[in-house]
Amino acid sequence: MKKAMILAAGRGSRLKPLTSTTPKPLLDLNGRPIIEYTLDLLKRHGFSQVVVNAHYLSGVVLEYFRERPKDSLEIQISLEQNLLGSAGGVKKMEHFLDEPFLVMCGDLITGIDLSALRDYHYEKNGVLTVAVTEVDDPRRYGVVWADESGQITRFVEKPHSVENISSREINMGIYIVDPSVMAVIPKWVYFDFGRDLFPLLLEMGAPMFSFKLDSYWRDLGTLDDLARERERFESLKSSP
Repeated sequence: MKKAMILAAGRGSRLKPLTSTTPKPLLDLNGRPIIEYTLDLLKRHGFSQVVVNAHYLSGVVLEYFRERPKDSLEIQISLEQNLLGSAGGVKKMEHFLDEPFLVMCGDLITGIDLSALRDYHYEKNGVLTVAVTEVDDPRRYGVVWADESGQITRFVEKPHSVENISSREINMGIYIVDPSVMAVIPKWVYFDFGRDLFPLLLEMGAPMFSFKLDSYWRDLGTLDDLARERERFESLKSSP
């Protein structure tokens, strides 16, 4: 498995005013754009062909990757004239994503073992594997239920209340996808992994699996999230 897609097309509304002129994945974290940490992770685990989708401030994204120093990654940009959503953006690149591939949200910081995730996906032989982690308050995320074999039995996207939520395992925004899934994603319409694709696959009885890892993970979706992560980096720099 060598192909990956980084989802970077969103507007980053919760990060304004920082995202007024800079797309969310290019915001600074310890002197580097956030997306560079994901690209480093991909390289460490043997991924070599990467597509990054762009919509909001797409010109800034294009300029960044035009000027980015060459390395072992072959990076292409998928421009979306209309925002297609996480799964819709993947569908647009169906011609490229013609073998099992990795999908990662572009606003994450994580040390997840992508090699272990890849091996698990092949072992389970499902159509899609979702990396999950456990949090105290899952309301901001997609909540995942799985049986003893790891097969996903239920999924609720961003529940308003946790009163009837018995799981604290949440979608990390990291997936391995079999290209057969493309057949059920509509073309040129907004379609989301959590809100649209996962419920559809569950309804169809398609085998989806969750893989829980205890690796460091943070979603940098809000100003508070980003500030805390910047503080963490500062504390790491000052540690003996």
